[in-house]
Amino acid sequence: MTIVTANELQKNFDAILDSVLMYEETVAVATDKGAVMMIKQEEWEEIQETLYLKSIPGMEESILQATPIEECVDSVEWDINLHSAASADKASLVPTM
Repeated sequence: MTIVTANELQKNFDAILDSVLMYEETVAVATDKGAVMMIKQEEWEEIQETLYLKSIPGMEESILQATPIEECVDSVEWDINLHSAASADKASLVPTM
């Protein structure tokens, strides 16, 4: 994690933004009033999803006890099926086992 001041952020905004977006670096912007964090949107969404799932009673235990996907199916082959003539350009993938 990188810590910068608000002045450093203003001077180097594009470079700092690129480091967050391209290298998934977390940046703390420190001010006299406190600090704010800069993280990539996908990382924020992952954090939010994790917090939500952990808030559901029993969810963490259920996930930990789940059967690994590798043990559920040996292999999946995909067939491409076309819809009606009106939407023939739209293909859907249908698993076959």
